[in-house]
Amino acid sequence: MSSINIKNNSIKKDSTSYLNDSKFKSSIFKKEESKKLIIKFKIILLGDVSVGKTALMNRYMYGQYNNEYQCTINAESRIKEIPINEEITAQMTIWDTCGEEKYKALTRQYYRETNGIILIFDLCNRNSFLNLKKWLNEISEIAPKEVSIVLVGNKVDMKREVSLDEINQFVSDNLLTYFEISAKNGINVDFAFEKLAKEIVNNLNNENYNTIVDSISNNESMHSSGSILLHDKSYDRKANIDNNNQNLNKFLGCC
Repeated sequence: MSSINIKNNSIKKDSTSYLNDSKFKSSIFKKEESKKLIIKFKIILLGDVSVGKTALMNRYMYGQYNNEYQCTINAESRIKEIPINEEITAQMTIWDTCGEEKYKALTRQYYRETNGIILIFDLCNRNSFLNLKKWLNEISEIAPKEVSIVLVGNKVDMKREVSLDEINQFVSDNLLTYFEISAKNGINVDFAFEKLAKEIVNNLNNENYNTIVDSISNNESMHSSGSILLHDKSYDRKANIDNNNQNLNKFLGCC
């Protein structure tokens, strides 16, 4: 009788031993990690012609720089994901727009449902700095009120025409976040986009933010892909179509 009990206990122990197995634990944790939330939002690049919008896009997306660009007429988009924290990843649909005045009506349609803006001027072109007020007025009139803005001064690697003192005054007057960057050399490019993404998430009100965090644990209020959209779904569909149809080796736009 005692020997049978021992045998049965041993069988019982073996039947549950997988719970302590490292491979089993690893598979469980991987499944939990797959619930990481992706927040999708839209960013547009704005600024005068030739300030470096397309160059900035290509540097950030592909780590590339090309001296030869044509003026952007039809806005182009790219998608990139970056981690915000251990629980949230941001999926940014980034739109490169045209800065020429004659295409202003075309550019304005991309303000709709925008969550973030990279506003760019050329440190070597004083007029592009003076025109920033005009761009901010336009943003105020057309863009959503809660839009986040990061100002960048491009071409910091070259001789500047705009002093840091007057830039600091402008930034202070308009309560802006500012980076001096070089799309050519990659200086501060990643930092500018990462800062904007984090500001967008931080600008969510507490109720929305708590809902997002809760959905990570409960796996509710999420798309089948595990993502929450902060803008119209049509933009994601269009961006995906555009992304698939575009030849990534052909970069059009102002430098």
